Amino acid sequence: MTRWCRTILGALLSVGAISANAVNCPTTGALCDATLSPGGNVTAGVQARTAGQTLCLNTGTYTPATTPEYSDPNSFAIGRSITVCGLGATPSQTILQGGGPSDYPVKFFPYGGITSPNNATLTNVQVNNSATGGSNGGVMVYDFATPSRLSGITLRDLVVQTKAGGAAFGVLLQNTDKVNVSNVTIASTQTGFYLQNSTQALIANSAVTSTSAAGANALSVIGGTGHVIVGNTFGTPKVGATYSFNAGGLPR
Repeated sequence: MTRWCRTILGALLSVGAISANAVNCPTTGALCDATLSPGGNVTAGVQARTAGQTLCLNTGTYTPATTPEYSDPNSFAIGRSITVCGLGATPSQTILQGGGPSDYPVKFFPYGGITSPNNATLTNVQVNNSATGGSNGGVMVYDFATPSRLSGITLRDLVVQTKAGGAAFGVLLQNTDKVNVSNVTIASTQTGFYLQNSTQALIANSAVTSTSAAGANALSVIGGTGHVIVGNTFGTPKVGATYSFNAGGLPR
């Protein structure tokens, strides 16, 4: 009896310890199913999760790494229907720093048998720190295997920066449906939000502070239908002779 009681008590204490140390995503409230620290392989961490789980990232700067299924050493791939969440008090405390040659440092798309980023979420991180370089663009949501489409993906509580002179957009939504973008702040060389052949995107409470390339807009919408764009701030007040955009900042 005594041994049995000790066994039960030990199990209860163990459960209590797990509960006491449990960590939740600051923006969604979901329990972290796994947690990485800088130096960890984010793409591999995503691949190891199952649909509906949450991968949390401790504060610090992460750089890309390959996996047997993903060979690009300059970008992070999200190919599972999971949440990737930074654990900082603000997005800028957890940085996904892409490699210089990459078009986009964060890519939502299926690859190498990792087949479904639909309904995935990226939240509470900064994509690129332009002060130290980074990739050409920010976040790409696009399945290259046309006519396949991605749907239900959420980008929320993010800071996106692109490197100076970068040749890609802040956020690219191409051939997507029902993507939810909220509280995303972009400073980009090229157009901030670029939507092509997408439907029913929600872009809300977000900001494009500036673009620097000639002809770059805050928002471009090419084709598609049914978008809701509300509560956003495009540009900042003029300083001297300097505007936030070299071209019009409004949708076209």
